[in-house]
Formats: sequence, structure tokens, C-alpha cells
Amino acid sequence: LTKTDDKTGEALQGAVFELQDTDGKVIESGLTTDASGKIAVSDLTPGNYQLVETKAPTGYELDSTPIKVEVKKGQTEAVQVSMTNELTKGGFVLTKTDDKTGEALQGAVFELQDAEGKVIESGLTTDVSGKLAIDQLKPGNYQLVETKAPTGYELDSTPIKFEVKKGQTEAVQVSMTNELTKGGVILTKTDNVSGEALQGAVFELQDVEGKVIESGLTTDVSGKIAVSDLTPGNYQLVETKAPTGYELDSTPIKVEVKKGQTEAVQVSMTNTLTKGGFVLTKTDDKTGEALQGAVFELQDTDGKVLQSGLTTDASGKIAVSDLTPGNYQLVETKAPTGYELDSTPIKFEVKKGQTEAVQLAMTNELSKGDVILTKTDNVSGETLQGAVFELQDAEDKVIESGLTTDVSGKLAIDQLKPGNYQLVETKAPTGYELETTPIKFEVKKGQTKAVQLAMKNELSKGGFVLTKTDDQSGEVLQGAVFELQDAEGKVIESGLTTDVSGKLAIDQLKPGNYQLVETKAPTGYELETTPIKFEVKKGQTKAVQLAMTNELSKGGFVLTKTDDQSGEVLQGAVFELQDTNGKKVQRNLTTDSAGKIAVAKLKPGKYQLIETKAPQGYELDATPVTFEVMGNQKEIIKVAKTNKAITNEKEVVPPVPNKKLPSTGDEKESMPYAGILLSVLSFVLLWKRRVQHRQ
Repeated sequence: LTKTDDKTGEALQGAVFELQDTDGKVIESGLTTDASGKIAVSDLTPGNYQLVETKAPTGYELDSTPIKVEVKKGQTEAVQVSMTNELTKGGFVLTKTDDKTGEALQGAVFELQDAEGKVIESGLTTDVSGKLAIDQLKPGNYQLVETKAPTGYELDSTPIKFEVKKGQTEAVQVSMTNELTKGGVILTKTDNVSGEALQGAVFELQDVEGKVIESGLTTDVSGKIAVSDLTPGNYQLVETKAPTGYELDSTPIKVEVKKGQTEAVQVSMTNTLTKGGFVLTKTDDKTGEALQGAVFELQDTDGKVLQSGLTTDASGKIAVSDLTPGNYQLVETKAPTGYELDSTPIKFEVKKGQTEAVQLAMTNELSKGDVILTKTDNVSGETLQGAVFELQDAEDKVIESGLTTDVSGKLAIDQLKPGNYQLVETKAPTGYELETTPIKFEVKKGQTKAVQLAMKNELSKGGFVLTKTDDQSGEVLQGAVFELQDAEGKVIESGLTTDVSGKLAIDQLKPGNYQLVETKAPTGYELETTPIKFEVKKGQTKAVQLAMTNELSKGGFVLTKTDDQSGEVLQGAVFELQDTNGKKVQRNLTTDSAGKIAVAKLKPGKYQLIETKAPQGYELDATPVTFEVMGNQKEIIKVAKTNKAITNEKEVVPPVPNKKLPSTGDEKESMPYAGILLSVLSFVLLWKRRVQHRQ
């Protein structure tokens, strides 16, 4: 299929199709036109099919008219079909490109303003085809202002002015270019077969001797990493974590930054899909945006749960490998923040000798009649977990408090009555300044889509922010405890603990040299005693960013306890560790604030964990969790268990009121106690006399 503009014939990237049989049964979904406007499907059995467009290219009208296709027996060439789209009427389409190559640039962020510079909408971001579009604008003069450049490019904040005219039948076409950042390096990560940009690959920047200069460099939604302001010399980039569902490629990529370099060095790298298993991609049903935080169960065809708590990452993906051949299904147990749950099972088959992961796709609809806030870093655009808000009415009366942004930087509120509201931040994300300006919004009667809000925070000035992660998976680690020391090792502050986002932050430090020393590792991890040295400089305007990893403890196990619906970690569950004969090995093992229990250095053998006390408000589940510790085991075993919340509370019998001790002069209360006291004294005197008589 070739997709083009109905007027210009320009190839259109980003149109999404379903392949159906003649009865409309979906055979394959998520088929998307590439940069040349094409989709190709091969290995079809002879028969009649139809292609139905489910999402139009950016700035174009959807055309859901089925395109009929017949594949004939013995066919030697692919059937060629074509389709056009009309530009959306009203509004505008912006195309963002590289000023030299003309390459489409994803990830540029804009504000839409009126002619006086008043912000109408922010956070508008160019997609994979370098476009952003808005329709249904009232006639008038507008301007677009770039607030964040694409990865590796210079910001161009020159306003782009345009006019929407009354009766306009086509979108206004505007364009803008960016220059590459001078110096430094840009890496682009793609799929080795499809060329798809891969988000979430993590790299270290090293010198030629392999000494780490910077770690935790992660490819963004456009598959890019950019490092600037490097001194001339030779470097290498080494992948430490592959994108979800892909094999790790740790071959160093050599880079040379030359003196007087005027453009960033361009390098590229591909990854191969993990063999066996599956990769699920979760997206918004309208925009195609990747959705983080959807939770799934992997089941067999009879609905027996094989794995639970599988959660989509920042790229909207879940990957499981090394599955035995057979039929499976994925069932969504928790929707992404602000979206409707879709519990329809996704069925798939893992075949014997399969060389590539099965590719699955699923969409969610936004929850109707509610509000979704997205919290980001004001410079990097990184999503920020842990910001806390109050929901207030128009008179500043608090309706709900303690609303907290999740791992995807979002918080959602549903079922609000029509009216005017505001969200007020009461606690900033770790390491950020509090933003107390209320965000006002209106829920309208009959509203069919959630109100979308955005808010940014600035990093706290001075001080530092430490991010603690797993050295292999990159998972953020809660519960690591540190001491802040001066350069001579004198303790300034102790008990500093990483939060749910793996961060700890301190600001308002005096200029000088400091070090952080880990005194307690996260549950199930080895202690890392190497101090992290850093300097707070005079007049520093941003917190120093620090990173540290931990290795899993060798041998033993880590149990993670969660709510069976929400995936929330549960503190206070108590377990007994037993051997297979039920003999107690350890008692009173209790899940901590991260929902974890860890025991290391167990003797080889088979064990079971029995829950003896459920977390408060949850049902006890005494089903044994079994595992085996092998001889010379180099990694800790990870096990998981969920609890159901108690829904029908048993009737509580009120306790008998405690008798108070008598006050002096209280005759009614003192009489019984006086009688008891006299009886006791009489007994003691009688016992003494008998003893003396015997002597």
C-alpha cells in the first residue's frame, strides 16, 4: 500500500491500518506507513482481504473506506494498492526538519500562542514524521514558539506567525528547521530489520581506556542520545541495557571529537529482537502515544496465571522471552493512568524454533469526564514521579489531597461533576522546586474526553540529586540509605534514603566538596561502599546530578508483595521461610516500605515462603511460594506475591471498657479495690505464719 497527499502526491508517514478478512475480522493491526508512505504485508494465503485505516497521518482527515485486495494462488508479485488523504480543514500543520539534510525531526516541543503571546496550549510535540497539527482553531492570528529542541539540536525560539482565516478549507502549512548542536555526539538507535527508532537503550560514555565519564544515557522516543560540550579527544559509547524486547549489544562505538568541530558527530547502532517470547506495545487509541504503567497477567489458554505484574515501560512495551512453545494470552489488570481498562485477552502463540519475538499491540481509550495532569522537568522534558497535589474547587476549598504523580509523571482524577477546579502542588518531586501556581481547569457537562493539563518543575538550586538503580536492569531502587560527609569523611547528615523514584536530594548546601557513602543497601542488593564525591560550586544554579548502581545479592531470594489489582507495593506482610518438609528456617520476615523481603546466602535446596500475617486491610494468602537455591548460585531469585483487599469487613465487637484506677476520695471505685487488697494481705500473713510454724 502507498499512502499519499490527495493534492501534492507527497508520501504520508504514520497512517495506521488494520488488515482484515472480508467479514471484517482483524488479522493484523498496527500496520503503519513508513517514511516513504508504504506498508508491506507478505506471506498471505490466497484469498480476499481489506485494509482499513484506523489512524490518519498527522494533519490529515481519516479515511476509513476499506481497500479491497485479492491475493491469488501462485502470485509472483505483491499486489500494489494506493490511498490518499485530505488535509484537515482549519488549524495548521507544522513540519520540523534538519536545516541541512531535511530529515524529519521528532520531539521538538512548542507552545501555541495568540498574537499577544498569551499561551493557548503547551507541550505540543512533533511526531515521528516531524509534524504537529491542531485543527478547529477560531479565525485569527497565532504564533508557535519552540520551548524544547529535538535531541541533539539547537533551540530556535523565533516565533512562527500564521493566520487562520474564516471559511478556511485546508490547514495552514508552516515549517521550521533546526541546526545540529555544535561539538559532542548524537547516537541514533534502531531496529536492525525495520529501522524503527528504539527508545530506552541505556549507554555509558567512556574514554578510550574504558573509564566511565557519564552513565545512564538513555535513548528518547526518537531513538536518540545527545552529548554536548565534550573536550576534543577519543571516546566510546557502550550499551549497558537494551531496549525492551531486544538483545544487548555491548560492542563499543568509537567516537572522535575534533578541535573546532562545528557539528555533532553522528553515530548509529542497531539491536536484534530477542528470540522467542513476545513484545507487547501499548498505545493511546487516538494519538498512538506510547502508554507507560499498564499492568498485565500472562496466562495459559485456561486462564491460569503464569506471570503477573508485567508493566509497560516508558516506551509502552512489555517483553517476555524464553517461553516454551504453546498458546498464551495477556490480560490487562490495570490501565495506564487516566485510561479505561481493557480486559479483553490478547491471544498469541509461541512456535517451536521461533527466531523472533511475537509482536503484539493494544490500545486504550482515555477515561471520559475527568482530568489528567502530566508533570515534567522544565528543561529536559523528563516525566517526574512523586509530585503531590491538592484538588480544590473554585473557592479554594480542598476536595481531595495527596494526589501523587506516578512513574509516568501523571495523575488522573475521574468522575468529577461539571464545574471549575484547580490543582495546587503541595510537594515537589525529589530534587525540584515547589511550583505553587494553581492550575485552573473546567469540567464541562457531557465532556467525552479527559481534560489534559501539564506542569513543569525546575531543579532545586545548589545541592545534589542522587538516582539509585539496579546495575543490570536500570530499575530504580527505593530504600538505599546514605550518609552525607564532608571531604574529610566527617558526617554532616545520616539516614538519607532513596524514595520510590530511586532518588534522594539535598539543597542549600554551602559551596565545597562532599561525598555520599551508602550505609544500607536496598532490600536484596549488595552494599556499595565506594564514596560518591561531588562539588557544590559558588553560585550554582542547578543541583548536581549523581548516579549509583547496586548489584543483586548472590544466592537467596527477594520477594515482592503487591496489591493484586493496582500493583501497589504492600508493607507489613509477615512470612515464614520453611524447607519443603515444613520445617521453619526463619520466622517473622516482614515486607518493608518497598514491599520487599530479602534473604541471602541460603544453603542449596528447595524452600517455601508461607504468609502468616497479611498487610493491613488485605486478605491472608497462605498459598506457599516455592523456589530452589542452587549450588554456586550467582544471582538472587526473584519471587512475587499479591494480596486481595478486604471488601466485606467482619462485624467488630466493641471491647469491654477498661476499668480505670480509682482516684483518691472516689468511694464507689475504691471499695472493691480495698476489699481485694485486704484479702491479699490476709493471705500473705497466713502463709508467713505457717512457714514460721514449720521452722
